[in-house]
Amino acid sequence: MPKTYTVKQVAVALGFSTNTVYKYLDEGKIKATRLGSEGRFRIPESEVTRLLGERQAVTPPSPSEALSGVERAKEGSTEDNTLSLLNRVANPDLFDWFLALTAVFVGLTEFLYPLSYQLLSVDPYRSLVLITKILLILAGPTLIAVDIFIPAKKTAHHLLSRLPLAAGFAVLAFINTITNQYLNVAPLSILAIFSLISILWHKHPIFRFLTFLYLVSLTSAFALVYQPQPILFADLRYFISSTPGLFIVLASAATTIAFVICFYASRVSRPIFTFCLWAISFFFLLVSLSKLTDQSWTKAIVYLCIAAFCFLQPISEHIESLSHFTRRQVLIAFIWMLCIVALGVLAVYTIQSSYRRSILSTVNQNSLAAARLIDNFITDSVRTIGSLSQSPQVAPSNLTDFLKESYLANSTLRRLLIVSSATGEIIASYPPYPADLLPNLAGSPLADQPPTTLLSYLSPPPTQDSSPAIYISSSINADKLTGVLVGIIDTVKLEDQLDDLLSSSSSTYTLIDSRNRSLLPPDSSAPPSIPGQSYPRVGYSSAGVLSFLSSSPIKPYQLTILVDQPYAQSFRTASIVSFSVFLVTLLSGIGGLLGAVYFSSRKP
Repeated sequence: MPKTYTVKQVAVALGFSTNTVYKYLDEGKIKATRLGSEGRFRIPESEVTRLLGERQAVTPPSPSEALSGVERAKEGSTEDNTLSLLNRVANPDLFDWFLALTAVFVGLTEFLYPLSYQLLSVDPYRSLVLITKILLILAGPTLIAVDIFIPAKKTAHHLLSRLPLAAGFAVLAFINTITNQYLNVAPLSILAIFSLISILWHKHPIFRFLTFLYLVSLTSAFALVYQPQPILFADLRYFISSTPGLFIVLASAATTIAFVICFYASRVSRPIFTFCLWAISFFFLLVSLSKLTDQSWTKAIVYLCIAAFCFLQPISEHIESLSHFTRRQVLIAFIWMLCIVALGVLAVYTIQSSYRRSILSTVNQNSLAAARLIDNFITDSVRTIGSLSQSPQVAPSNLTDFLKESYLANSTLRRLLIVSSATGEIIASYPPYPADLLPNLAGSPLADQPPTTLLSYLSPPPTQDSSPAIYISSSINADKLTGVLVGIIDTVKLEDQLDDLLSSSSSTYTLIDSRNRSLLPPDSSAPPSIPGQSYPRVGYSSAGVLSFLSSSPIKPYQLTILVDQPYAQSFRTASIVSFSVFLVTLLSGIGGLLGAVYFSSRKP
């Protein structure tokens, strides 16, 4: 049989006078059962729990309202129950659980995939974002602690417990606004607003939660107009961009109809209401999973929490009340859950740090291997050019045949040229190339090699007309021919070898000369400056993409190979794994706590 309390017990527990309790009973604000037409009221424990959570002010009972001796005699046997009630705790509102857990999970995203890593524009606010998310991780448990351990709360208690949540969500919404991340702004701003509204709005929890869902869905639809993205498995970006007005009308109508149906079902049919909320829960779960694929952790976390509490809302009445336990029991359970959350955060941080070090090590090894490959490739070409320039077969009468045989005998050169030292003109080349399309090397260092210099290395371009390439030159030591043998390294083959070397990873590379010019790939955009940087490290590539960076010098030729691996692509698996570990840790802690409660409640 459900446990009940008398008017006096409830008055003492709430700090009301008995007259006030009777007044609320007459007005229907307190639900109770009356024993006979003139019998005493019996107030169920579920109603007392609700009142303890909603009490805003406490007024001590006046002496004139004390029980008479007869009443004390009749109710003396229930004094222990009254003391037991006062020693117990309040059951937090389900929406407070939602706000608290969402705050913890949103704060956790700083360890999964920091916002400053996703957007270069957030980098100036990195410290503020970190402080705000740590605040959210601490504010979530604080809200639950106040709800549980201060049953009769004043407005100041609600204000102090919810203000940090509202401030944290508002700051994140502001930062996302100035960085044009409107799809993050939509749920964060509504969370901030409802954190403040919850200071005074405690009644009608179902209507409050449905209103929250409605506003989140509506503002997200408006955000899609400014920042179109695919919705689940449908790519509606063209439709949204071309007809934003029609999209807003359709989205507003759909969300409004869903809100009205859910609210009406909550009043007339519990099964239909449950079905509607579970359908909404499934929808938000799919949206959350879709956001995980592109590492949009803030949206994914918020939508996942919404999905979870949409599922719990219809069955919340069947969840066992905390008021069945003493303060000591709940305090132990609360400390246990704090330790579990801390352990989960530590596990996420450890996994992320370990994986980050592993990727940096891999990228560094890739850069070293790429540097060795380029060094060997260029060294082979240098040796080939040096040997050919000293060949006795070099003669003015057979230059083309000599270049053809030399070209076919090696695999590292794309073209061979012989340049006259006197005029700077190209007097022979292989493979054949129209003379008017060959670069004019007059006055360039290639055409002015002193006879005593066997080998020299020049990085491109030697003239403004020549395409980016790696040139190797050596003075020709032959009778009746004063010139320079020039070889152009086959960068296509070099790129193929580098691609094969890095095929097992998502790394890309940039070969830079001593003047910070990109040789591979030949790109007009300026590569990042290498001097003074510490490698390997996490930084932004020349394209402005956050990456794992590592560089290795090729000292004999004054070159540097820079290898970068995009952070988001590299860390997708690590982020999902670490978040899964956090969820498993949290669920294991909850499961252990429920198991302890179950076995401790069993009678021997």
